[in-house]
Amino acid sequence: MSAGLSLVVFSVAVLLYGISSVVYYLEIARPRADETTRNRAAALLLAVGATAHLGFVVNASFVAHVCPVHSIHFALSMASLLATGAYLMARRRFRVHALGLVVAPVGLLLTLGTFFLGSPPGARKLPASFIGLHVLSNLIGDALFLLASGAAVMYLMQEKRLKNKKTALLVKKKGGLPALDSLDKALHRFLLAGFPL
Repeated sequence: MSAGLSLVVFSVAVLLYGISSVVYYLEIARPRADETTRNRAAALLLAVGATAHLGFVVNASFVAHVCPVHSIHFALSMASLLATGAYLMARRRFRVHALGLVVAPVGLLLTLGTFFLGSPPGARKLPASFIGLHVLSNLIGDALFLLASGAAVMYLMQEKRLKNKKTALLVKKKGGLPALDSLDKALHRFLLAGFPL
């Protein structure tokens, strides 16, 4: 029963991460007048995919008794899950909806990596609580750095388009990239929060 449930939840997570990746790509590649609908749909698909991803991790942790901090691919999967959660909370506040173009494919790839790669046995010399706290703080920091790098890439793309006087991706009401100021603020805050961790 556990393996079947794990496969179903994994399949839902991969499917929704994949669909949200395509919707985020279309949001940038083909701006339309009804971008708020597409923004909401992409964010909703990403949120449900992340929920399924969390279900997969919980199933693997508690039902199958696989510790999520003892293998690098599972830890990266958790980092992508945390990055997705941070993005979903920050996307409206910082107006960086297009950052989902980075977050959704990363979530897809790392979820696939978690499922298909085997878990190597690890020797543990430190207390489990210390390892858990250490790994959790590192994962949150990695998630924030992932969001910062995505915002930086979008900042550079937007700045280049501004210098070349191209406006196709600049129209905010039609779903283009966020303003440079919004990207700069988001990047700065993600780095400030992630560096101490």
